[in-house]
Amino acid sequence: MAKKKSEEQKPLRTPIVAVLGHVDHGKCLTPESEVVCSIGVATLKDLFDSARCVVYKENGCEVRKINLDVEGLNGDAKESKLKASHVWRLKHSGKLLKIRLKNWHHITVTPEHPFLTNLGWKKACELKVGDFVAIPKKISGNERFERFMNYVYSKLDDSMIFRVNEESLKGLKLPADRNYRIKKNLLRIEDVRELKLFDQIESFAFCSRMQRCGKPQFYMKFPRTLNEWRIVFYVAGVLFGDGSESKIANNDLEVFRKIEHLADLGINAVRVRGHTSFEIEQRAKNALFRFIKLLFDYPERKKSHTISIPQILYIAPKALVAEFLKGYFDADGTVNERSVRIEAISASREFIKGLSILLLRFGILSKIYTVEKKYKGSYRRYFLLVISGRRNIETFAKEIGFEVDRKAKSLERILKRSKRSESYPLQAELRRLRILFGFTKAEMNIHIPFYTKYERLQNRVTR
Repeated sequence: MAKKKSEEQKPLRTPIVAVLGHVDHGKCLTPESEVVCSIGVATLKDLFDSARCVVYKENGCEVRKINLDVEGLNGDAKESKLKASHVWRLKHSGKLLKIRLKNWHHITVTPEHPFLTNLGWKKACELKVGDFVAIPKKISGNERFERFMNYVYSKLDDSMIFRVNEESLKGLKLPADRNYRIKKNLLRIEDVRELKLFDQIESFAFCSRMQRCGKPQFYMKFPRTLNEWRIVFYVAGVLFGDGSESKIANNDLEVFRKIEHLADLGINAVRVRGHTSFEIEQRAKNALFRFIKLLFDYPERKKSHTISIPQILYIAPKALVAEFLKGYFDADGTVNERSVRIEAISASREFIKGLSILLLRFGILSKIYTVEKKYKGSYRRYFLLVISGRRNIETFAKEIGFEVDRKAKSLERILKRSKRSESYPLQAELRRLRILFGFTKAEMNIHIPFYTKYERLQNRVTR
């Protein structure tokens, strides 16, 4: 369902509107609008700024070439990846409309922007509260492991030192002032980049530029295979749920047993008793946590309010994304048996919004609510993500699931009790077919109990 709200423009500041599509075809969005594409999630402004080739610029309209795969609908109104060839912007002097869906997501568009509804295409200005608009049930993502690894390489920085395969160093040279690094097999990021040795990295450590190479005592094995990356993504998910700067506070033994697999990467995890819970630490000078913070853009301070879904989760293969989600829901997720649903709550609006989009990679539709919770004597606003309905819960159990035994058993119980909750707004089509074949409502009620309620949308057709 959609809610509509107009936003009057300030006369002294006309906004720049960017768009993906044919020029001047009424598909204008605001620069902050996000697009799911082959490089992850990006704003239209970022896409426009990244496009350098200008093909047209006149009267406040500028068109640039772009070569990008984006999520969209094809000619048969089916979800598919489409090729975006141009991105453009123009100055807009009229009003904008904010379309808000029942599941909390919203988008700001120009009045003529088209939306696909159950009654065909409608302009934004023609939508009414209660109308149904089409949204994707599933989005695709990158499944190429090579592209994922290239993204990881791009995130490595000069706070790290690397050891590479010895054989790959034979015959290689660096400038005289750095050639000792090859002899010691201790390279900085500029050396790896210059010698093109990313695929030969075997281990790494974090070492300040103020320290000489070789100072660190703890080196972590660089993950190379999909299975080695699984545990990294699982720990990252747990860290986003129950983590802090250098440790994880979690009481579930199953989580610790899973994290013990870090031994395959040379990391020794220990479980110690804290003041209020068990804490999981890793004995490698925090190399793993620093590695996760680097790749997953994990915030240094005020984690609960500032976390967001990192770009790596849109570029990583789905199997790794599932491990991250499993780790997060193991740590911070709840199975609400009374309401027959799976829940996650956070103080970060951006994280919960991104989490709902990330779940679409598995075809899981979620809803978002704002709730008030008491914290340190005062009520604060939090954001609640809810997964409900048989299809969504079944998909979660199959694709993600829980490592924690008590949550896994609760999931099994609500799965048995879950109901079909996906409704289809077919009232107009039901009425059209009834009239076409010459039936009255009374005649239809004889063969289909409560038929009239379906046509009036008092009862909904579900799957």
